[in-house]
Amino acid sequence: MEANVKMTKAEILEITKEKEASQTQKIKEQAKEIKEQAKLQSDLTEQMEAMQKMLIGMQANQNAPATTKNEETTYTVMSNLSGKNSISLDRESTIDFDGHGSSEELTIGEVKAMIKFSRNKKLFVNGILYFEEEEAYDKFKVKVKRILNDEFLLGLFDMEKAEFLSELKTATQNKQVGAAVHTIIFRLAYLYKDGQIKNVSKDLMDAFKDFFGVSLFDVQLYEE
Repeated sequence: MEANVKMTKAEILEITKEKEASQTQKIKEQAKEIKEQAKLQSDLTEQMEAMQKMLIGMQANQNAPATTKNEETTYTVMSNLSGKNSISLDRESTIDFDGHGSSEELTIGEVKAMIKFSRNKKLFVNGILYFEEEEAYDKFKVKVKRILNDEFLLGLFDMEKAEFLSELKTATQNKQVGAAVHTIIFRLAYLYKDGQIKNVSKDLMDAFKDFFGVSLFDVQLYEE
């Protein structure tokens, strides 16, 4: 028979302490694992929320009107046309000018809509409508021949006859652009009536009459 092994109280106490220490260590390890899993889950949740916000932001940008930024920028379009005129943007919309020297603030979208019609773009090319902002010509790909504003028109009478006629030919494409012819004749007649054209040589007055077939003295004016 095997002899019964009796343990002392000290040995029993030691074994009990070891078991308790082992159990405590397991509990600590389990707690640490749970904490790490909770941290991982929290990080994943934050990442998912961040991705959702990013996707929502991207979707909002995609759904935003493409012209929002453009619509905030405007360009000043000036008119050299006599009388009131309506310029088409589309079949239903127009921009109304109230006579020579009037202006309208147009958005990029409105300018693009205006010049998509070749007849409107020609008004800019021939300087009958013009941009106050110089950079607009490059932006909208408009190559202007002459801007028929008062500064240009009054400057004609400071020229020699040959240059005077050359400028009239360029500005009107040798009288092929009716709107340019009308603008020059009637605006100069108004300027003459208002006394802004003085001491013009007979040579230039005769050149004007020969070119357009009418004298500034004989133009029948109407109210703006």
